[in-house]
Amino acid sequence: IVKDANKKLGAARQVMEKNGADMLERKVQVVRDAYAETKANNIFEVQKLKDEMQANERRQTELWTGKVKAMAQEVQNMQSQMQQQAKTFQATMEAAKSGSASQVSELMQRHQSEVRALEEAHSRALAAVRNELGGDVAR
Repeated sequence: IVKDANKKLGAARQVMEKNGADMLERKVQVVRDAYAETKANNIFEVQKLKDEMQANERRQTELWTGKVKAMAQEVQNMQSQMQQQAKTFQATMEAAKSGSASQVSELMQRHQSEVRALEEAHSRALAAVRNELGGDVAR
């Protein structure tokens, strides 16, 4: 009976050891599965975050590229406008210079005409005074 009980206890111990090892293996497998699932979820989240960051970077690049292009176009337009205004100013200055020269020339001619007219009027008046004086002297 004791031998039989020892055999049964040995068999029970083997079953328990086997069950314990199997239990331990199952627990290890559960931990491995949980780790693998957590790792897969984390990799998915990291990839999702990476994709979102790349999309955001593309949007920002497009936005700022558009803004820089618009500013460059605005600067170019302002530069063209400035060049046109400089040409207009230069043409106006030259016209003013030539206009001033022609106005001065015209004023000089008018002045000379008036001076001649005054000289002639003075000469006539002087001749008339001489004639009067000459007539008085002759009398």
